Amino acid sequence: MRNLSVDMSDATEDDMVIKKGLLYDIGDIPVELDWETYFGTVADEAYQLMKTDNFCLFLGGDHSVTIPLH
Repeated sequence: MRNLSVDMSDATEDDMVIKKGLLYDIGDIPVELDWETYFGTVADEAYQLMKTDNFCLFLGGDHSVTIPLH
């Protein structure tokens, strides 16, 4: 997703700029083989982001990102 995002347009079809200051990637959550610990870390990080006034969209390569966000 990160690699493809550099090829995305910076504007909508109506020429509204969408990238400048709008999108932010917090990076990877450190992988933990203990799923309970990992899911807790993902949930905690997501909660901290959701406490801000920003719209949050969580994307990942598999369900290990979305499972703890139910």
